[in-house]
Amino acid sequence: MPSTLVIAEAGVNYNNFDEAMKLVEYAAFAGANAVKFQIFWGIGKELSKYELTKEGWKQLYNCANYHAIGFMATAHWGSPLTFYKEEDYDVIDFVDSLVLVHKIASPYLTNEKYCKYIASKGKPILLSTGSVKNKDGMAKMSEIKQALTWLKGSKVCLLHCVSKYPLKNPHYERILKLKKFGVSVGLSDHSTNKMIQCWPVVEKHFKLDDNCIDSNVSLNPNEFREMVRNIRNYESMFKTR
Repeated sequence: MPSTLVIAEAGVNYNNFDEAMKLVEYAAFAGANAVKFQIFWGIGKELSKYELTKEGWKQLYNCANYHAIGFMATAHWGSPLTFYKEEDYDVIDFVDSLVLVHKIASPYLTNEKYCKYIASKGKPILLSTGSVKNKDGMAKMSEIKQALTWLKGSKVCLLHCVSKYPLKNPHYERILKLKKFGVSVGLSDHSTNKMIQCWPVVEKHFKLDDNCIDSNVSLNPNEFREMVRNIRNYESMFKTR
C-alpha cells in the first residue's frame, strides 16, 4: 500500500452526470487512491446542476469500486459556496453510508454540531484547516485546538489548507507547525503545484478540462498523474535511505 493517500478532489468539477463518472475513471487512470466529491441538496439555483440523486451517488460509488479507487465525499449543510449553517443530518447520514473515511471541509472546522455529529459515526476523519473568514485563508491554532476537542476519540488527520482561489502562497511550512497537535498532518492543496512531497495524505483538486467551476485550482489527468509520480518518487527515495 502506498505511504501517501492521494485524493483526487473532484468536488463539483462536472457539468453533468456523465462527466462525474468520467472524473472517477480518470482519477483512477491518474493514479489517485481515492476520488472525492461534495454532496448536498436543496440549496437553490446557483449550484443545483451539481446536485445528484441518491441513486446517482450510488452509481458513482459503484463506478469507483469497478475502477478499484476509493470513494469519498464531503457532506454539506447548505451551499458549499456560502456554507450556510442549517443543520442537515440526513446528508451526513447518507455520506456515511458510502465512505470509510469522513472529510470535514475547512468552513465546518468551527461548527461544533457538525464536527460532533461526524465524530459520532466512529470513522477516521480528515480535517481541513483552511478558513473562509480569516484573511490569510487559514484557521487559527486556537480554532483547530477547539475542533480537535469536539473530535476527541476519533482518529484525525489534519490537512494543511489555505482557502484561497487561486492560491499564490501555499504556506507549506505550516505543515510542521500543525504537528504540535500530536496527530497526523497532510495537505489539502489549492495550488497547481505538481512537486508535492509524500505527506500521509495529499488532496488535490482534479478536473477533466478547463470547463469546470474550480479549473484555476485543479490539475487535469496528465498533470495529476505527474504529481502522483513525483510523490511516489519521493517515497522511493526515502525507502532506499
